[in-house]
Amino acid sequence: MDRNDELEATVVRALEQKPAVRVQESFAARVAAMAVVQPVAPVKARRRVSVGRVMAMVAMVVLAVVLFAVAPLAGTRVASWPFVVEMIVLVQMAAIGYGVMRLERL
Repeated sequence: MDRNDELEATVVRALEQKPAVRVQESFAARVAAMAVVQPVAPVKARRRVSVGRVMAMVAMVVLAVVLFAVAPLAGTRVASWPFVVEMIVLVQMAAIGYGVMRLERL
């Protein structure tokens, strides 16, 4: 047990010692000289697209597919259910388009 206590005390003393940090005087000059030599890479700025805008565009595509699928069923009959669905889809597309347009101005 005594040997373990001595080992633990030695380890604790070694860990508690603060290391001496020495920086050479020419270090800053070398770093500055290396920085001048390296070319600066251009940074490409990516435009962040909001999740809401992406979801609005996906919804517009889905509504367009529904519109093209329902339009032939409506024909010229105004009182049919496909015509009502077609009008609802058009109103939804207009509302989404208006919402996206308002987001761009804000």
